[in-house]
Formats: sequence, structure tokens, C-alpha cells
Amino acid sequence: MVRRHFYFALLLISFLPVSGLGQTPVKVSLCDLVKEPQKYTRQWVEVRGTVDIAFENFTLHTRDCGDAELRWIWLAYGGDEPTPTASTVNDRTRPSGAVLKVDNIPVQLRRDANLELFKGRLVAQRVSAQDGLGCHGYDCYFYKVTATLVGLFMAAPDASTNLSGYGHMGCCHLLTIQQVRDVDAVRTEVPAGGRFFCSEDTWEMDQKQALEAFKRRSCTDLMDCERAVKDQFGAIATHWGDKFEAGNGTAYSFLSGTPFWRSAAMLTTYKLQAHYTDQKHGSGPLLGATATRTTCKAIEPPYPLSTRIRCAALFSDFDVPKKKTKNAGSQMSDETWMGTRETASRQALEKAAQQWGIELLPQLSLQSCDKGEQYTWCHWTEPTSMQSFEIQISRSRFLHGMRGWDNVPWKLSRGNGIACVAEKN
Repeated sequence: MVRRHFYFALLLISFLPVSGLGQTPVKVSLCDLVKEPQKYTRQWVEVRGTVDIAFENFTLHTRDCGDAELRWIWLAYGGDEPTPTASTVNDRTRPSGAVLKVDNIPVQLRRDANLELFKGRLVAQRVSAQDGLGCHGYDCYFYKVTATLVGLFMAAPDASTNLSGYGHMGCCHLLTIQQVRDVDAVRTEVPAGGRFFCSEDTWEMDQKQALEAFKRRSCTDLMDCERAVKDQFGAIATHWGDKFEAGNGTAYSFLSGTPFWRSAAMLTTYKLQAHYTDQKHGSGPLLGATATRTTCKAIEPPYPLSTRIRCAALFSDFDVPKKKTKNAGSQMSDETWMGTRETASRQALEKAAQQWGIELLPQLSLQSCDKGEQYTWCHWTEPTSMQSFEIQISRSRFLHGMRGWDNVPWKLSRGNGIACVAEKN
């Protein structure tokens, strides 16, 4: 019985009549829900909480409930709305008009203004940092979103393994959302739009300074260990005379030999690179380290924090006809393009944008294409970090055997990305 929960295997698509709409949900606090999950399993519940969303994470924030061993609650939309982030759940597309079933219980999704507000704020994020590095996790998002969620709760089974539940890698309990109410989106310091100039300074540490910088204090759990590394960057900031607040930023790679910390406004980054006797394998005695500080200033101002930002997380398999998946938009034609992968990718991107119902920003530019002959992914971004896309184009291997690759046209196969807009007041 336990194995059937692994990798969200109980999520099935159904076209059966919807149940649960006439039932009164049980109101429960978030902490009570995770502390007594079996009490509420298979029940319709109403719970309010803050949502964590990132790569392989779509959960209710339960880390304030006082017990680090408590399972998290994985979220899924009912109806035909897919999960807005990648994970082992593999739920980023669903057939149009379907109703999600969990353990043979159908869950519909009420579509209203609250749901659209929730979705648009939840995925609103900066697609790249000002210093050109990628955005990683929670520090990229424009909003901290709290909402009241009504849905079907399923407790993870009692088992000896932590991989026996729902969601990514069987991590969690499950709440399948039927309705969203009372959305509260609090703006973070992450700048939306704008252009920035960044400069870099380095500090070559001797062995004594490096040993102090990489000294690990004892910590109790993952969150505490991350805080410990934030604390270590205080000495780095002091070297440059910077005011440093460990809690006003995010630490990364804190379990490796190249940790870095970025401020909440993403304008200052500190990075440490250790130097070992065996540098290739990162082993042996520590000889020294290089500390790097990157600071960024706006040369074109971003939107004021008071400007409301809405984003759409886009993911489509354009090879699948409309009747198979809602996310591919209207059924694709047999439109193809001759030429290089670079020129075909632009035409394919314009076709994808048409299907998604979005307008491409004028300074969107191609960053790179891989060199695949049959399948090629191309990455597109624009300088204010309000849009970013990955477009896959492909061509027929069968025709290649007769014509050679230069005479085989490309077609749009898949696409994903983030498209953000500033809402009018």
C-alpha cells in the first residue's frame, strides 16, 4: 500500500462527476494539520498558510510549527490546472476539461478572480539576477503569498521511510486545492525590471583567514546550517566596510566549498572560493581562499515596489494536439521553417507566444542554442529580466535520410518560460 503513494502516483485524471462541492470544509490551523494529519485525512479542509514555490517545491510553509521533523504539505490544483513548477510529480500539463482524482476522489477547481490573483502573484519572479547569475529559489520571487485554501487533504501514510508520501520524491502530505480565498501578496525587495551595472572586487585570504571563514559552527538542522553560513559572511562584509545583516539575504551552496550570499534586494553578493592542496578534487589541507564581492547599481530604474507585477509560468508540449492537452493552446498547424536553428528558433518562439497569448518584449534576444541536429533547445532572455524562454525545435530524422539536414525544415516541439507584466493602476 505504501508504494502506491510514491511520486504522487495516486493523482489520476478523471472525467467523472465532481464531489465535495456541497460539503462544508473543516476549518483547521496549519500547525494542527501537520501535527495531527491522520485526524484530517480524506477530509475537505479549510486552512490558511504561506506558500513556498521553487524548483521541486510547491508546499505550504510549515517550518514555523516548532518541529523540524514534521512533514510538509504538498499542493496540487484540482480540475485541469497543472502544477506550476517542475518536480518528480511530473504534473506540468493536464488534459483540458479533466478533473483530478486523488485516491478515487474527484476534486474540481473553482476558477474566479481569487484564483487568478493567487496564480499570477505566486509565480511572479525575476528570471535572472542583476549580476548575470541565475536566480535560485525563494529569493527571486516578487511576492510572499498567503491565502486561505479549501481542498481535499490526504495524510502521508505512517511508514519507516520519508519517501512514502505525496509530492516531490514522496516528501509530503497532500492538499488538493478546490478553492482559493483571501489572497494576501506582500511585495519583497526583489526589483522588477530595470537594468543594472555590476562591479566586482576580490580579497585573497591567507591560510589563517580562510580557515576562519570556512569554520563550521555546530548546527541542528538544514535551516540552522544555512543560517550558520550566513553568519560567516559577516567577516567578509567587514573587510569591505559593509553593513551586514545575515537575515536580510539568502545563502547558497552552503554545504559545498563555494558558498555565496546574496542580499534581499539582490544588489550585493559575497562569494567564497576555497583553495586546497588538491584543488582538482577539493581535498587536502586548506591553503587559502578568494572572497569576491559583487555590487550592482541601477542604470535604468526598476519598477517601484508599489507597482503590481503579474507573471505567467508557461510550459507546453506543442507536439500534442489540442484535444490532448490544454497547455499547447490551439491545435498546432504543420508550420515549419527552413534555415539555421537560430533563425528557426525565433520564428518558433513567435509561434509559441501566439499560442500562449502573450506579447514578446522588443529587446528579447537569443542567448544560446545547443548543437543538436534533430532536437535543439534555444534560450531567450531580455535585459530587464521580465521574460525568459526556452524553445525546443525539431526536425524529421526520416527526411534527413533522404535530403540531409540542410534540407529538412524545423518545427516547434516544446517551450517553457516566464512572462511578466506590470499591471496598470
